[in-house]
Amino acid sequence: LGLRSLYFLLAGAVDKFHFLKFGLAVVLAFVGLKMTVLGWLFGGHFPIAWSLGIIAGTIGASIVLSLVFPRKEAPHIAIEGDAYDDEGHHGEGKTHIP
Repeated sequence: LGLRSLYFLLAGAVDKFHFLKFGLAVVLAFVGLKMTVLGWLFGGHFPIAWSLGIIAGTIGASIVLSLVFPRKEAPHIAIEGDAYDDEGHHGEGKTHIP
């Protein structure tokens, strides 16, 4: 996959897996550390296998967490004068709170 294809793949997946954006933030922080601190600690060459494992594990864990703990949708509370009724049709303020 090219970087552009990978970007669009992840952009579409962020809507489906709500923890993925946090996983990608951790990956970006890891890459920043790898380029600065970890490269210096490992003599300029951080092991590639470790790097790929950390990145794949973080993304995989964020996807699994999104599946195990699904996003809770906020209930829609209709108020008087709401532009749409419960079926999603445009109304003239006919939806009321009982």
